[in-house]
This record gives sequence, C-alpha cells and structure tokens, in this order.
Amino acid sequence: MSKSVSKFLFVLTFIFLFGINSFAQSEKQNKPEFSVFNLFGNGKPIVYAKENDGLPNKIKAKGEIIEASVSGTYCGTIAAGGTLKIKLAEKIKNYNNDYLYVVVLCLAGEENENLEGKNIEIEVKKMTEFPYKFGVLLSNGIDSSGTPFYLSIADGVGGLMKKLEKSTK
Repeated sequence: MSKSVSKFLFVLTFIFLFGINSFAQSEKQNKPEFSVFNLFGNGKPIVYAKENDGLPNKIKAKGEIIEASVSGTYCGTIAAGGTLKIKLAEKIKNYNNDYLYVVVLCLAGEENENLEGKNIEIEVKKMTEFPYKFGVLLSNGIDSSGTPFYLSIADGVGGLMKKLEKSTK
C-alpha cells in the first residue's frame, strides 16, 4: 500500500473515531436513561444504572450465557463491543434478577461466536454512564426489559474468553 493511501486511511479512521467519540461524549453529558449507541445488531438500548439505586457496584457471578450479541467486526483498529445475557447460577445480594446483562469490550468477530450455552465466571462493575472515553461500536440485540447493564472487567478476546476456556475444563 502506498504512503498516500496509508495516510488517507489513517486520517479517515481518525475522523471517524473523533466523530464517534464526540457522539459518545454528548451521550455521556446528557446522561440519558437509555443509550442507543448501537451501530450493529438491531439497536436494543443499553440501560444505565442510577448512582443510588441500591444495586451492587461490583458483582462476581457464575452462570450460563443465554444470549450473546457479538459485534460483526474485528476489535483492534476500531474498538468494538457486544453484550451478554447470563442466567445466574446463584442469587446475588441486592440484585433481584435471575439474569445479568453485561457489556463486553472486544466481544467481536468469529473468536467470540457460539457463546450461548457456555458456563462463565465473570466480574462486572455497575455502569451509570457510557463507560469509554473513546469511540466504541457496541452491538446489542439483547432486550434487558429495563434492567441495567453491567460492564465486564475483562475484555472479550483476551480476558473473558480465557476465563470461559478455564471454566469449561
């Protein structure tokens, strides 16, 4: 690839990411109850928790992945992410739901497909606003029916998938 084409692609990517970041920041400043920052999937809303809603700030959970909304793109040059719906194996103090809804950075591409039915141990934190300072293309096809999403501490391609492999052995 020629230098001029490389420079053009770099500038185009920079402009694209700057635009996404600007959108994400405006979403963050408006603090909507629902974020529709979904450019892939069928655009189900990501629901934020409220600061003093009584939900736990961090959760360590075990369960089975019931649904997975994986970004159709590779995570690397452009950050992408997806969502999981996990059927909890045990009750969690101050969390009155049988399912845990989770946003996962880099839940993208073929290496993260076929997650449904797999057991998982996951650590998540409460998400009260858009969690990233940079543009992220989130794919969400999961309807949480108003239940807030949590953010995975580990990313999809790296940490989360390694944890999945360990828990299935």
